Amino acid sequence: MSTKKNDLAAGVVAGLAGTAAYTVLSSRLKKRAVRQESVQPLTALTAREPESAKSTMVNASLHWGYGAWGGIARALVAKKLTGAKAEVAHLAVIWLPWRLLLAASKAKNTRIGKRELAVDFVKHATYVLVTGAAHRALSGRAVPPAR
Repeated sequence: MSTKKNDLAAGVVAGLAGTAAYTVLSSRLKKRAVRQESVQPLTALTAREPESAKSTMVNASLHWGYGAWGGIARALVAKKLTGAKAEVAHLAVIWLPWRLLLAASKAKNTRIGKRELAVDFVKHATYVLVTGAAHRALSGRAVPPAR
């Protein structure tokens, strides 16, 4: 496998690791009632509430697929940026499209308050930090020194 393919594969795996961290954090917050029920990807895209097990499967596929795609985005960002700049750029690539999709969605419960927005930011920042660390480890890049 070429270096480019290896780096993209590392990005996918890193993205899945970040998605796992996001999912665990989201589940824990939900159990502690820190946040309300989240808007599911399928609901945001179609403005309809999930009705079946098939909808649940589609939501899970969209969630994990978006996470894997985000890992590829991380691999591409890492080609030009390192350290905090890479983390901020990756967060912008991951979080802003989701927030814009929700803002444009006609689905219920897509408008959230400041606290819910902060929780959403923390979950996505967790995804970015875990994905970045996993990508650096998998691609053999050293952690950049603190400045």
